[in-house]
Amino acid sequence: MIRKHWWKALGVLLLVYVFIAGMIVPLTPGIVEVQPDNVRTGDEVTIRITGYNSQFLPGEVRAWLKMDNERAIAASRVEVIDARNLDADFSFPPFLPVQKKVQDFTLVLDTPEGTSVLPSAVFVTQDSIDKKSGVAVWQNSPIEGL
Repeated sequence: MIRKHWWKALGVLLLVYVFIAGMIVPLTPGIVEVQPDNVRTGDEVTIRITGYNSQFLPGEVRAWLKMDNERAIAASRVEVIDARNLDADFSFPPFLPVQKKVQDFTLVLDTPEGTSVLPSAVFVTQDSIDKKSGVAVWQNSPIEGL
């Protein structure tokens, strides 16, 4: 009988192993929430970032809002409130270098524990679309050294 159903016992043992390992292995840090998540072009905004399983330390956190693979805005100031919360200041140009009224930006945080990414974290609305002016005023801050 046991020789016939050995694979069932093996399946139960594998499931027990997976449940125990899933409870013991800690999750990597992440981003839970950003406030505000809607801004307008030309604004200087302080964004409150709430992390998950994070240990933010003063002076060791860098932040970017990434528009696409070539363009990003670096935070002009990052202030750690506590281990889970921080404030990051961003200045948006008056025009974006895209032909969209609303553009989503991905938040990228670089901490000593690793890099956290939140896609479509902030939506930026521009009143008038002028791609040429957007390209002229855009100051790129490449994401490097992660």
